Amino acid sequence: MTTYTDRITIQQDSSDPSDMAPVFTGAAFAENVPALVQSVAGQETYRGQQLTAEVDFVVEMWQLASVTPEMRVVVDEGVQSGKTLEVQFVK
Repeated sequence: MTTYTDRITIQQDSSDPSDMAPVFTGAAFAENVPALVQSVAGQETYRGQQLTAEVDFVVEMWQLASVTPEMRVVVDEGVQSGKTLEVQFVK
């Protein structure tokens, strides 16, 4: 059984359909959710003359109905505290 040592907030996009970018200023979808946030990969590469960093995380938690890739995760407590992660895939 997995021990969920982190706490996350799941935010939903509250933007108007005419907005060009997502807006996450509305009420949170879920707060203080027990989870396990794991760094699974990371790399730094040069694109042109600019250094870009890519880090991938997996967030494991009990299933919450209606979580979608249009949402994002804010890590409130744990090793990755303070990070904001885009939801890319929900399993």
